[in-house]
Amino acid sequence: FSKMGMSKLGVKLFSSAIDENNYTELSKSFERKYFYTYILALYFKVYLKKLDYEFKKGSNLIKVRKRFVFFTKNLKIQEITLEDIGSSIYRDMKEVLEFEKIYADVKNKYDILYREIKIKKNEKMYKKIFAILIATLLLNVLNFIIMQFG
Repeated sequence: FSKMGMSKLGVKLFSSAIDENNYTELSKSFERKYFYTYILALYFKVYLKKLDYEFKKGSNLIKVRKRFVFFTKNLKIQEITLEDIGSSIYRDMKEVLEFEKIYADVKNKYDILYREIKIKKNEKMYKKIFAILIATLLLNVLNFIIMQFG
């Protein structure tokens, strides 16, 4: 005698007055548990959207990259409760809010940024190695000339 509705804009609980539990305990349980589950899922979506915007904007990418890694390690929670109903509701909320799609988009941008940073580091390292090789070659040629004519 109760239904929960979810959309990208909100979450609602519909219940009938047939069962006394529906308008006494169920509404309190919904507010204490499932509404905050929705708020948490919505917060994660907003956080990812903000990271996505900052990746697109391209400013302070190192800081954005660190925040994304922090999110992935600490905040990207698969299970928020041991309760079966709560887990099912959280999974449904993530699906409705397109959490995994947004996360995949941000992760793709992060991967591209990470590869680009790694390529730049390797490029700098190769330039240093090339300079050291040239210097070593010149010193060996100089040493050879000194040994032959010295």
